[in-house]
Amino acid sequence: MKVYGTVIARDSLDLKCVYLFRRDVDDSQLINSTDESLFLIGPKRGLALIDAIYFEIDLKIKRGQRSAQLSKGFITLDGVPRSYMDKILVERSSLTGQLSKVEVTFAVVKCAVEATIAIEVARGEFYGEISAFTTCIQDKLLLHDSKVAGVVTHDGKRVVQLLRPVMAVCLQEKLMVIAVARSGANLTVKTIEFTPGVNGGAKGEITCGSVSLLVKVNWSILSKEWFR
Repeated sequence: MKVYGTVIARDSLDLKCVYLFRRDVDDSQLINSTDESLFLIGPKRGLALIDAIYFEIDLKIKRGQRSAQLSKGFITLDGVPRSYMDKILVERSSLTGQLSKVEVTFAVVKCAVEATIAIEVARGEFYGEISAFTTCIQDKLLLHDSKVAGVVTHDGKRVVQLLRPVMAVCLQEKLMVIAVARSGANLTVKTIEFTPGVNGGAKGEITCGSVSLLVKVNWSILSKEWFR
């Protein structure tokens, strides 16, 4: 099944479109099973849950020379009841249509700061996956997949193309970036840890065999409302 269209988020900061998924018919994503997820390209900034966040879904499938509506509608994430939650929970909400059921997985992070991640290849050639998670939320967010972006070398363009460079991290938690380097049938897995801050940045190096990755994280405040 070839999927294209948009998934958009709007929050109370400015109600502007923040694209989570955006592909046209000539750049559709091939989905082979119900276990596969869409390759998200965002958000490009942190989403602030002050009143509500709206997820607008408009997905289509390509069938030969024709197209069909796969899913269209919206999901509302109400911020009022979640403002009283003591624990960070991974939640799921779904939009059911005639041809599909689209599930959105999310977590509300209190006292959150925005982490903007950038990665470069310092040595060798990197082929594999890079993900991020926090000490509280173990669900990993895929940042890079070489099957999509290709091999990255230290020669020429060293910047690792990230599917989404931004995530929210609680100030009391740790940000973990994990790299899985593949070489034939061999896997090398390494993790680096970052301590959040309200501003500034940090950097560190991950070494996976003959490959070294330079990971940089910049911190910024999502919304002053969250720190009142």
